[in-house]
Amino acid sequence: SERKLEVVLPYPIHKYDKSIYELSEKQFNEIQMPSDIRIKTDYGHYSSSFLREGDRLFVEERLTLLANQIPVTKYSLFYDFIKSIIDYKKKTAIVIK
Repeated sequence: SERKLEVVLPYPIHKYDKSIYELSEKQFNEIQMPSDIRIKTDYGHYSSSFLREGDRLFVEERLTLLANQIPVTKYSLFYDFIKSIIDYKKKTAIVIK
């Protein structure tokens, strides 16, 4: 079905998550981490980063949806931004061999 109404975000929406994993030395030597990512568009920003420090793995994820009024004619661009985040998250995994 075709979108009929514009998207209105009257104020910015921010989301921040940080996870800390403690791993054994053996796990750390066998870990495969995904690459960091940064996506920046007129509609928002998304980043995900991974940092190994000592026996800990830090995973940070940030999402900002900017205050906006998105007309139906530009909705596909907004949707592409959201879909790129979803696709990245589906493909991202921390693998311990």
